[in-house]
Amino acid sequence: MPPTPSSAMSAPSLARYKLSDTAVVIALCRSHRYIAVSLDDRTIRVFTSDGQLHSTLEGQTKNSWCLALRDDVLLSGEVEGKIQACDLVTNLSGHSETVRCLEFIDSKRAISASRDKTLKIWDLESGLCRTTLSGHEEPIVCLALRGEVAVSGSYDSTCRVWSLEEERHLKTLSGHNGGVYAVSLDGVRIVSGSLDQEVRVWDLASGACTAVLGRDLSLVSHVIIQDNELVTGGADGQIRVWDLERSELKYAILAAHDYSISSMGVQDGHIISGGSDGRVKLWELKTGDMIQELGTKAEAVWKVAFGEAEVENAIVASMHGAAFLDVSKALGTANQVLATAWLQSFLKPSLRVGNVAKRAKLPWNEERKDRGTSWVARIGKRVYLVDNEAPHGECMSTFADDGIYVLIDLTTPTTSFNRVGPEWTLEMFNDYTKILDAFEDSTVTAPYIKAAIRDIKAYRDGQGYRDIPVGYTAVDATDVMVDTMDYMVCGDTTVNYANFFGVNDYSWCDNSTFTGSGYSDVYDEAQGYPVPIFFSKTG
Repeated sequence: MPPTPSSAMSAPSLARYKLSDTAVVIALCRSHRYIAVSLDDRTIRVFTSDGQLHSTLEGQTKNSWCLALRDDVLLSGEVEGKIQACDLVTNLSGHSETVRCLEFIDSKRAISASRDKTLKIWDLESGLCRTTLSGHEEPIVCLALRGEVAVSGSYDSTCRVWSLEEERHLKTLSGHNGGVYAVSLDGVRIVSGSLDQEVRVWDLASGACTAVLGRDLSLVSHVIIQDNELVTGGADGQIRVWDLERSELKYAILAAHDYSISSMGVQDGHIISGGSDGRVKLWELKTGDMIQELGTKAEAVWKVAFGEAEVENAIVASMHGAAFLDVSKALGTANQVLATAWLQSFLKPSLRVGNVAKRAKLPWNEERKDRGTSWVARIGKRVYLVDNEAPHGECMSTFADDGIYVLIDLTTPTTSFNRVGPEWTLEMFNDYTKILDAFEDSTVTAPYIKAAIRDIKAYRDGQGYRDIPVGYTAVDATDVMVDTMDYMVCGDTTVNYANFFGVNDYSWCDNSTFTGSGYSDVYDEAQGYPVPIFFSKTG
């Protein structure tokens, strides 16, 4: 029998600090001395390890989306690419877009990764960039270090291995069919988790893929190597522990969290997990048994991390629109635990909505129905991944009763369009039509997408289904957006004509404006468009 959560005592709170009535926590880091929390009001709060406020850093021009602490030095990476060091006069300037990852290499060097597709190695004494590492074709979203080796993961579906000593690219790891959201390495192996639901194990020396572990049910957003074991988690709310020597699953905690696991850590035989259900839990790594629940139930947990021994636990949580810092001690362990929560309205709709639809194959009781539709109505209606083998009728009827329209992606992690080698195959067609069955009652890729629209419509009409609209949602690529928009609505309006067009646009970050963000340009380009056009992803 796989382990499942059991009722356990919550850790008592020793101290509480109210961070804000309105701001949300967007980044957190910790060292053996400090806890640093970044809020979306352009402030950073620094606390001592026992939860006492040490200082508030103000005057930032932009919000900081990543933090790094080492001794008394705090680095913060901002939206428009600047990195600030709190004890340096000179800012670390060089990135052109949001800094997503930030790590100390040693006391004199740091490395950053950005949405501008580059990594930079910094000299902390001079404040100058030593080297810019290029090669990724899409934004970088994850970074892991081990000694003088770094591994980065990107939306371009690849991992890249870098020598920090020689400041150069070593190898590229290709094999995923979706963006890489998590990487980990132990000096011998690299592990990556992706939107394609796969966990891949790579040999660090050769770069060869040595194993593809069984698929999760959705996005794999956390991978952590601990000796010869691997702990993974993602959008399905499950925690899985793997034997890396045998490349096999040891056990799965099937209901670790409702909905997605937002953050996870592993240390000293324990797993710490935080979820979008607002809970933080401590688990026994060997057995998968839950030891206890930490802190106070919040609206959603954004990040958790283990700290040093002999220090109390700290939990940053969001409740009723306000953010709090709780300090508590885990029962039976002296490890420090950090967690931060995000307001519900800031969660990615894909994780929450996708699980609502997927969970329709489970008993669809009133509690789940009420919880699901209230979330969907508040944060969006696009579903990225669905189980095309499961019944969705009752779930969809519930949405219909509440007046909710649902935009369902036909692509699956294994049958999506790859810009590197685009194709439209019978396997893809069969998978796409199965999704249509389940829900009935100008780039090089573009021609293949049009072919897919044509064939899906032909299948729909051949089956006598209602006139279900078939359209396309484009990636955030401003250089080809207008051409793609025009191409999707050219030709025969009854055959391969897109019935709607979705735009993924992340240019409105921080406290921008309709004009300053460039959204006004997108609006102008959409004027007179012959089919419905809307933002499918924003930020």
